Amino acid sequence: MKALLKFILLIICLTFTFILLSAVFPYSETFNDINDINPKDIVFLSIVSFWICLVILYISKKSHSSEKHTAFGLSLSLFFIYGLMTQIDNIFLDNVWVNLKKADILFQVLGNGISVVLVAILGMKLFGIGYRPSRYSRKPKRYTALELILKLILVGISYVIIYFTFNYFIGWEIEDFRIVYTGNSEMTDFIAHLVDNWNNKPQVYLFQFIKGALLGLFILPIVYLFRNRSLQMQTSIFLVFETTALFHIIPNYLIPNGVRMGAFLEVSCLMLLFSIIIWFIFEKIKFSKQGHYRGDA
Repeated sequence: MKALLKFILLIICLTFTFILLSAVFPYSETFNDINDINPKDIVFLSIVSFWICLVILYISKKSHSSEKHTAFGLSLSLFFIYGLMTQIDNIFLDNVWVNLKKADILFQVLGNGISVVLVAILGMKLFGIGYRPSRYSRKPKRYTALELILKLILVGISYVIIYFTFNYFIGWEIEDFRIVYTGNSEMTDFIAHLVDNWNNKPQVYLFQFIKGALLGLFILPIVYLFRNRSLQMQTSIFLVFETTALFHIIPNYLIPNGVRMGAFLEVSCLMLLFSIIIWFIFEKIKFSKQGHYRGDA
């Protein structure tokens, strides 16, 4: 019962920290007019807070590192993945709904990022570290710079493939999606869709590659927390990545509800598969000193 009360307290702290920071940051008048939080929105914020607190609880109980190292690694990953990566499209791509000011986007990054960092630190204090390693515990070997670069390249390529696959077969199946992004409801086949992107906006392929590589880079603190502990690593990566999907359930009056919930379904499925691929690349694929693939079945 005591642990349950702590968990509920953590959810409340995260929800209202986000609301408080949203009220404190000097958003533009236009942004405030279309993003007023009403009471029913708190339900959706609480669902997201529940998931993030579940991430904190799981990692705090399964980590073999010290409380300090675990809190630092978890805070780093959550700040960049939940705080930054949920806004990276708005930062670098033209917004199709409204011309958001860069300052508004920056405040959203800071609001989300600072909230999860503060609550991650609080969660470590409330729950502590569930595992106490002995002095004989084997420390995991770190990747060399070459290994890391090669793995991130594989991660980026993998993300491009699964992004365009899920974007088409889930997102593009929704008529509102096609209308918002193209201005009409016409449904082209998959290959024609890829070719059209290449002909009209080829930079989107490079952007998605960089986005995937950044996700791989930002999940590294979690990977290092669970090196040589395969199941815990895979579960932790999945839990962290799915925060980017849960972000889409928060009402956003810039985006039609059908598009928003379609994005939630698309990103949920994408991140499930991507978390498995990330785990495989970091845990199972090995390279020789010369950078050649050796395999690790």
